[in-house]
Amino acid sequence: MPRPKMRAVLPPLLLAGLTLACGGSGGTTPPPTPPSAIAITLNSTSFSPAVDTVAASGTVTWNWASNQHDIVSTGSPAFTGTAAVYDMPYTYGPITFPVAGSYVFYCSQHGSPAGGMRGTIVVE
Repeated sequence: MPRPKMRAVLPPLLLAGLTLACGGSGGTTPPPTPPSAIAITLNSTSFSPAVDTVAASGTVTWNWASNQHDIVSTGSPAFTGTAAVYDMPYTYGPITFPVAGSYVFYCSQHGSPAGGMRGTIVVE
């Protein structure tokens, strides 16, 4: 004898509850707020992190972990970098970034605006 075909039917209220519980209301989660202060470490031939985000009017501090380095700002918007090459241990900053944008910087000893020891600060 053939088996009867069964069809799954969800009651409308249960289906509506599943839709809301799974985010079906169309709402989105806001992006996280960027920190008001970040620190960047200068290693042998790299910045860590190489790209980081800070809130507008936030501050950035660079910390030398090895070698001799400088910080040169390039592009627009620009910021004031170090005036000389410094050996470790050295800390530069905090520098305030009041205007939103992407600030590119590099170490002239180990990089250039195009590559090598180069980093970016994104100000939101």
